[in-house]
Amino acid sequence: MIRFYWRNMEFSTTTLLVLVILFLSTFIRSALGFGDALIAMPLLAIVVGLQVATPLTAMGATTIAFIILIKAWKKVDIKAAWRLVITTWIGIPIGIYFLKAAPELLVKSLL
Repeated sequence: MIRFYWRNMEFSTTTLLVLVILFLSTFIRSALGFGDALIAMPLLAIVVGLQVATPLTAMGATTIAFIILIKAWKKVDIKAAWRLVITTWIGIPIGIYFLKAAPELLVKSLL
């Protein structure tokens, strides 16, 4: 494993790859309005595995969503947002169950 040093901090190649993938996925979301998880999840699953990639992708997407929400609060359509929130609450437990129950190879092949 190759290690890099910057301002007395040590970075491995894995750390740098994760940071580059998260930056790229955030850039795609900033430019297109969606797609951060579509880019980050498959690439992070290759680099760090599904058990680490899933929360990393979720934390990154949630952070970016909150930043966008803070900046554009007055432009939010509450009716449309609630429909998205409710369907998300339904989908998250299903996704978590699938992630825990399905073999990692199957989930990676579906990504």
